[in-house]
Amino acid sequence: MIEVARRYTLGFELYDLATSIVRSHAVDSDEAVAGLLVLLLCWNIDYYRRRMKSTGLSFKYVDEHVKCLREVVRRNRGLIEELRRKRLEVVDFNEPLMGREFTVGDAIRHLFEDFRAFLGPTGASKVLHLLVPSLIVMWDTKIRQHYGLPSDGAAFLDFHRIMHEELRQALETYIEEHGGTMVEAARSILYERYEGSTERPITKVLDEYNWVIACHGKGAVLR
Repeated sequence: MIEVARRYTLGFELYDLATSIVRSHAVDSDEAVAGLLVLLLCWNIDYYRRRMKSTGLSFKYVDEHVKCLREVVRRNRGLIEELRRKRLEVVDFNEPLMGREFTVGDAIRHLFEDFRAFLGPTGASKVLHLLVPSLIVMWDTKIRQHYGLPSDGAAFLDFHRIMHEELRQALETYIEEHGGTMVEAARSILYERYEGSTERPITKVLDEYNWVIACHGKGAVLR
């Protein structure tokens, strides 16, 4: 996984800036919304170009998304904060969330559908990753096609079940070769992938791995 992820070429400055802003403020704050938009307006720029061209609404369309982000995040703050305590490598998707009828899987599907309603499936995954970085993996059209998945909430949950298994296999292989626990293996993979840094979540390594194999194949040499 590490060797494939190293072929990722999109850089980290923008991602690190957005994650730092969101991480440093309350989940439902305007500052966090600004951090979400930093990533959306750059990594999801084609979505906005298409919508603005078809609707003729110019930046009023983005203004509407600011309002929608505020509303959806504030309405779902409790769910988001509960999911923030989960880690992809050890998550139980069938675990009931405290005091709620929702399971972890239900919450992922529900939140994704709420954001997808106005951000589309790719933008929704990016927002959820920033809000719940230790659990949620981003996807895009090519990644969905690679895994043969549609773009609805049920498919997004299926994608995370796949990511859970792939991550556990990678960690178990690392433990067989080097020893340690799941947490230690994840930290070591981050250390190796990011040349001494462990600030980014392990889900980012999965995103890079998926991006490389979906766009270029495992054996591609990227220039």
